[in-house]
Amino acid sequence: MMPSATGSAPEPDEVAGRLRRMLDTELAVILADQPDVALAIFPNHSNVGDTAIWVGQLSVLQRLRVSVRYACDFRTYRRDELQRALPEGPILLSGGGNFGDVYPNEQGLRERILDDFPDRQIIQLPQTVWFRSEAKLDEMRRRCERAPRFVLMVRDRPSLELARTRLAVPVHLAPDMAFGLPDLRDRRDPPDTDVLWLLRRDIEAADRTARRAAAKDRPGAVRDWTRPGIELIRVMWRGYGRAQWLSWMLLRLPKALLRRREAWVQGSFATLAEIRLAIGLRLLSTGRVLVTDRLHGHVLALLMGIPHVCLDNSNGKVRNLYETWTSGHPLVRWGGSLQETHPLVNELLKRPEAQ
Repeated sequence: MMPSATGSAPEPDEVAGRLRRMLDTELAVILADQPDVALAIFPNHSNVGDTAIWVGQLSVLQRLRVSVRYACDFRTYRRDELQRALPEGPILLSGGGNFGDVYPNEQGLRERILDDFPDRQIIQLPQTVWFRSEAKLDEMRRRCERAPRFVLMVRDRPSLELARTRLAVPVHLAPDMAFGLPDLRDRRDPPDTDVLWLLRRDIEAADRTARRAAAKDRPGAVRDWTRPGIELIRVMWRGYGRAQWLSWMLLRLPKALLRRREAWVQGSFATLAEIRLAIGLRLLSTGRVLVTDRLHGHVLALLMGIPHVCLDNSNGKVRNLYETWTSGHPLVRWGGSLQETHPLVNELLKRPEAQ
């Protein structure tokens, strides 16, 4: 499904609503009235973007009245437990940007599930396809050939072209699963500063040192949501500690308690996701205007109604998603470099949404 072109700029909630409906429709068709699924590759780390994807997926499944009978991350996955919890039915793999050879834990679990369930319907929710090695890409193609019911969903046009050309699998273009979240404008807190610079510190950062140094010379706060700053985190740390304890305990439960294990897993994941998303939304709320090279900084800011400037990351996935789905949105501007952001920020600061 492709975004429709319109002659006038949409209202801030119109694009998000349309993309949310696209996801509901696309998943309803692919799942074909299946009432139960497994959902694998929970993002048990501090990247708020992956958490937003997870919660967006659950939101879509809830609207479709589909129950998640089994959930896991790469540490808690057990083939026999998935089979016991869901003897038949689709296995969903969480969306994001880890389909490739850059993130071995997530890709490794994806490959294990494809190998463990070659005859089961396995649906990869929208991903960016990113391989640095031709040999690894060819290996993934051969694995897809051995899984005839595997369905791949991608979230941008370059990934669609690569997958159709190089992978022997049905491919669907769909929005990022974080667009499955409801409208988040009521979760925006009063801002603390004019500009928040949300800039990556990790392997996907483009010119990390130069960008952060340049941003510090401009007004506003320079952050990343993997290190949001203790003063910004307004959550119950007792609940966070409980979730972390549960995650640790889940790996060590005796076999006699296996029947309770799935409820503990999903409860722990739900608590972690709620807390991490709350941290991310609070962080994004601190600026009247956002400048970011994080794909989900862009997506969540759009859902929250925050004017923002997008910069690209190292592999081009921010631009690819922007050009595929959100270009032309009235709250979004594209910055080719930090030097280009200054006039764009000043323009956005004048918008009523920034007041």
